[in-house]
Amino acid sequence: MDQRVTATFKAHYLRQTFMEMLTVVDRTDTTIKDHWHSFYILKGINNINTAWDKVKVKCMNEVWHKLLPEFMVGFT
Repeated sequence: MDQRVTATFKAHYLRQTFMEMLTVVDRTDTTIKDHWHSFYILKGINNINTAWDKVKVKCMNEVWHKLLPEFMVGFT
């Protein structure tokens, strides 16, 4: 895959993870350290899912156009 997709996904994942962390820390008396200790696999998978959903179709089409341009003619 193109590095652009990877970078876009990572940015969305980090933003999602840190926004969740800030929300929990602001609403409760937990610390950042306590939040990381309570971070479990399902939360990580949900953040991955949310981040992947935010990667735009346009970004993916640009990658596939570079990889397989003969299949992307007129593809929307």
